Amino acid sequence: MNFPVIKRCVRAILLGLLTTVFLCEAISRQNGSTTAQEISSPSTLHAAPAGPGDWSKVRLFGHAFRNDDYTPEQYNFIRDHFAIFTIEKRHAKNIYGATSTEKAAAETAKKLLTNNPDMRVLFYWSTNTAYKQFYTTVRDTVAHHPDWVEEVRKGTVRWTYPNDSARNWWADTADQLVKESALNGVFCDGAPGANARGQLESVERCLQRLSSFIIYNGYRVQSSNKCAAGASTLAHADGVFCEAFFRSSVETADEAVKLMDELLAIPPDKYILCRGAGDGAFGSTHDFTLACYLIIANDYSFYSWGGDENSYAADDSLIYWSEDFDQEIGKPLSKATKNGYAYHRDFEHCSVDVNLETKASTIAWKPVDGKLAFPKDEIKE
Repeated sequence: MNFPVIKRCVRAILLGLLTTVFLCEAISRQNGSTTAQEISSPSTLHAAPAGPGDWSKVRLFGHAFRNDDYTPEQYNFIRDHFAIFTIEKRHAKNIYGATSTEKAAAETAKKLLTNNPDMRVLFYWSTNTAYKQFYTTVRDTVAHHPDWVEEVRKGTVRWTYPNDSARNWWADTADQLVKESALNGVFCDGAPGANARGQLESVERCLQRLSSFIIYNGYRVQSSNKCAAGASTLAHADGVFCEAFFRSSVETADEAVKLMDELLAIPPDKYILCRGAGDGAFGSTHDFTLACYLIIANDYSFYSWGGDENSYAADDSLIYWSEDFDQEIGKPLSKATKNGYAYHRDFEHCSVDVNLETKASTIAWKPVDGKLAFPKDEIKE
């Protein structure tokens, strides 16, 4: 047996394998995909996100897409700050293809949960719009069942839910995509829009059929006495995402009161995800909506700031950070009190005041372990 020849062959094979690995990684980087090696090990977690029942700081959730994959910096930020994260439709389309949201979400969830196994990673699925341009499953189903949708304007197709088959397909497909991947929940968007077309009952039946963990987009205030996709819809879900959180359709003090009171009435075992942004009538910074969040907060509430224009593009607002989010809140000492347009609530380490008429708010932080508190008279307007 010629051992020198065998050794040379083995070296050649190993060199070929290493070259292939390096080439694959180079191609992956060129295409914008983040490899597992680029994501830091969970052992380097330096700012563990607050989860349900944790009042040591503001509980945060994330929701974003990137046409390429999230950057290593963004992956690490998600790991360190969000206990709940929604992978928005069309994420990583430059890598997996324009109609491959299903594949992109599944692969991205693996990476997110490698970083933080305790994270709740949600799959985006619309109750209102049939996004056939982003999902292979939707594209193929709409082609076979054109009567399940209506085109409301060129390029925009909405679900009509004409029968049980359509509703069952919607729910069962989402469940299957979650069960066959690392994803562990569904983010159901569009309920207020479906409500506007008379489809809320069908949406609620879809949610009722889902077996996955459910967060849906709802509690959309339409006037001082009307709230779309509110308590009746929440009864079929684990929690609500309030996208119009003192912004968008909430413009007047009376509409703000309607929203605050609706959220305060939510059962304590339901999740409440509050999305503030600087494009509304109640301020261009996070200060006011953060104070409102603390007024309505329960053990399952989470906050997010969407930037100046409520962008879900990862490069816009995903890694927004304020030291306010790291302040120790402490457990609530009582429920919120109300006096006209003014709300007040006390926690172990802060007191919160909000006036929906004057659009003023204050969070007065108490000293914790020698830390200095904000001045008592500091008012954020």
